Amino acid sequence: MREEVKELWKICFPEDSDEFVELYFSSRYTDDITSVINKGGKIVSALQRVPYPMTYKGYIVPISYISGACTHPSKRSLGLMTTLLKDAHKTMYNEGVLFSTLIPANEGLIKFYKKSYYTIGFKPKEEVFENNNHIHQTLSFKALEPTESNIELIYKFIYNHNLKKSSHILHTLEDMNVITADHKLSGGEIWAGLYDNKEVRSIVFTIKEDNKLLIKEIVTTDDNAQKETINFLLNHYNTNSAYQVHPCGMTRVINALELLKIYAHRNNTECIIEVFGDDTIAKNNGVYILSQGKCQKLKETSDKENLCFKHVKLSITELTEFLLQEEEPYMSLMLN
Repeated sequence: MREEVKELWKICFPEDSDEFVELYFSSRYTDDITSVINKGGKIVSALQRVPYPMTYKGYIVPISYISGACTHPSKRSLGLMTTLLKDAHKTMYNEGVLFSTLIPANEGLIKFYKKSYYTIGFKPKEEVFENNNHIHQTLSFKALEPTESNIELIYKFIYNHNLKKSSHILHTLEDMNVITADHKLSGGEIWAGLYDNKEVRSIVFTIKEDNKLLIKEIVTTDDNAQKETINFLLNHYNTNSAYQVHPCGMTRVINALELLKIYAHRNNTECIIEVFGDDTIAKNNGVYILSQGKCQKLKETSDKENLCFKHVKLSITELTEFLLQEEEPYMSLMLN
C-alpha cells in the first residue's frame, strides 16, 4: 500500500520535493496508521493518523495528527474525504486516542474540517524578535549537526521543557530524528546556547530566507537565555529581526468520557454536561456528571432530572472548545 499512497501524494502535493517525500515515506509513514478509500481497485483518497503524546492538565494523553490528507483530483467533490475522516475518527476511538489534530492549509480547508467537528484549538500567531543591546551575554553558541547524540540532546531538552506545560504536543526521540532530517533538507540550522560550554540553556531551529530569519522553534530555560539567543542569531545572520509563525491548528474530541474524567479531576466543579451532535462516534453523545473530582456517564438520560447541578448542553465541537478554554495549546515542528 505504501507505494500506491506515495504516488497519490505526489499527484496531490506536487510542491513537495522528492527528498521530502522519500523521507516521509521511509521514516514517518506506515500502513498501520493509514486510512484509505479504494475505487476501481485503486487508492483514490488517503490520510495518515500520526500518533503523538500531548500534555493536558498534568496528564500525557494520546492524540492523532492528521497528515497527508488527499484525494485524487479526478475523485474530488464526491464526499470521499468526509467519509475517510469518519472512518479515521472511529479507528482513533478504538485505538484509545483522545484528541485529533491537524493543520489546515487555507481558509477553505478550515471550513471543510469544521463540518467534521474540528475547531481552531491552536491559535495562529506570528512573533517578531528584535535585538536587545542591553542584555549581557553569558552563553556561548554551537551549531548542532544531526548526529545521534545531538538529536538525543535536542529531544531531551525540548521534551522536558514542554512536559511542564499544559496542552503541548510532545515529540518522541523517533520523531525528532525525522524532524531534524527534514530541517536539514530545508537548509536549516540548529543551535544550542550553552552556559559554561556545557549546560544547555536554549535550542533553536533556524532557516535563513533572503533578508529574513525564520525561527521554526525556540526553547529556552528563561527570558534572559531567550534574549541572548535572539541577539546571537541576529548578529550571526546579519539581520535586524527574526520571526516565528505559530500555525493554525484544529482539534476534535475523539473520546469525550476520558477527557471529561481528566477535566473533572483537575477542576473543582459540579455540573451536568450533555454532549450531542456526534454522528460519527455515537458513544460521545450523552449525559455526563462531574462531581467531587470524578466524571461518570449516565446510562439513562432521564436520571439527570434528579440532580441539582448546573446543566450545560454542548455540541461535540463546543465540547472541544470547553475542554481547551483554560489552555494555551501549542504545536511546533510538525511536518505540515
